[in-house]
Amino acid sequence: WTALEEFSTTKRHGKTENDVKGIVDHAKGRCDLYVSHGSTSFAIEAKQAWPRMNEGDRVFKDAVSESMKNAVKDARSLTADEANIRLGISFSAPRIPLKNVAKRSNPTQADQAIMRSHVKNWIKNCELNKYDAWAYIFPAKCEKLICINGKNVFPGVLLTIKHVKRGNRKKG
Repeated sequence: WTALEEFSTTKRHGKTENDVKGIVDHAKGRCDLYVSHGSTSFAIEAKQAWPRMNEGDRVFKDAVSESMKNAVKDARSLTADEANIRLGISFSAPRIPLKNVAKRSNPTQADQAIMRSHVKNWIKNCELNKYDAWAYIFPAKCEKLICINGKNVFPGVLLTIKHVKRGNRKKG
């Protein structure tokens, strides 16, 4: 396997006057990650989101969706010959206000049962079926990851992946 991180490449950047005429303009850009082995290669554009989990399911889903939308847009801007497979991926590290999950006996610590309830509810309502692949991890030890200012808990991370089926051919 070979991997390149943040390498220079050619990308299409937004619509130009030439798009109307069927001419695609390209410019230099960066690809977040390229991985290959034999005849298989992946060009990956990645984004991250830090949504507040407790502002309601809709806000959380919108933050994850927006992050993915930007990753897919960047993956689509890669030329079609950049890799066999182009992926948009998003890492979402939600934060929950500590005051909403704090132990009654010690408000500086998260209550495991309350935290698990929030995470379970979020996973149930996150519409993961709209992604081509996903993975998450919310380990018990992360329930102790409280921001230095003591206001938020970071219980884990969600990875979402979308296969981008279109790229742009680079002419000449």
